[in-house]
Amino acid sequence: YPKFRITQPAQISATAGGSVILTCTLSGDGPAGRSIWKKGSGGEERLFYTRSPGRGEQSDSRASFVKDSDRDRSIQITDLTRKDSGTYYCVKLKGDDEELRRGNGSDLSVAAKPSRPSDPTIRGPSRRVEAGQTVNLSCITEGFFPELISITWLKNGNPVSTSPSLSVNPIKANELYRATSLISVTAGRGEIKSIYTCQINHTALETPVTTALNLSDVITVPPGIKLDLLPEAKVNSTVQLHCRVTHYYPQNIRVTWFENERKWENGGSETVHRNEDGSYNLVNSLQLTATKEKNQSVFTCQVVHDSRHHIGNRSVTLRVKAELAEN
Repeated sequence: YPKFRITQPAQISATAGGSVILTCTLSGDGPAGRSIWKKGSGGEERLFYTRSPGRGEQSDSRASFVKDSDRDRSIQITDLTRKDSGTYYCVKLKGDDEELRRGNGSDLSVAAKPSRPSDPTIRGPSRRVEAGQTVNLSCITEGFFPELISITWLKNGNPVSTSPSLSVNPIKANELYRATSLISVTAGRGEIKSIYTCQINHTALETPVTTALNLSDVITVPPGIKLDLLPEAKVNSTVQLHCRVTHYYPQNIRVTWFENERKWENGGSETVHRNEDGSYNLVNSLQLTATKEKNQSVFTCQVVHDSRHHIGNRSVTLRVKAELAEN
């Protein structure tokens, strides 16, 4: 039967959970006999479908002929899984068992269903980073399919100027993927209120999903410290010392007064002000009486900021002017 031909497509794509039609067209004169479908090649070849299985034959129950035609032996396969990927051959038999001819084979590729990526999470440094230094941020999402994904970084709603890195890797023993995007930014002193947003686009998403990180959660801004200079004080007059702590963040701070290295137990009174850039100013005032015994005493304002991340101090010497004796 030199003119007998079997035609089938070389490549077919489908999605898990759906169905697919494997086309097979017979042309030219051929003998009587049934048509069957086989899957695989070499030692892994096996019968996949026949309308009337013989003794010992197993036919996949999800498959069926599309038409009742001697010329069209196309089959439909339902409830596809990833394991259905492979090469399928349309085979014409001569008689019951002798293979007359087969098609060149159709390579079926079954992709997993599109799977939605998890809501992203942003991870920053384990400890606060001082303003002016580099802050490394990572955005992580997982459990998605197909592999192609887009992760965009925004700063205060605008695309960042630096180029983030992106790595996409399969999750072990699964057909899903995990993606990590890394970005390094420099946090200036005036960026306490800045917000970094990670935005994810994927075919399984109707709209992009986002998550945000406030830079205030990961940076620390060390304070400026100033202790007002004192004019010469009259004996037994009331004197106020003002320790000014400026432009610091976060708010947790402790101010302690010392006189000649001896701690003042009661400390001073404090006022705190929030600046427009999110930082804080603090004034700690210590009131005392300028006795003769305190002349040349050294008063020190010690500032401990952000759980001992920054420690600083300023000192001033009190000079007490004695009263002139009356004639």
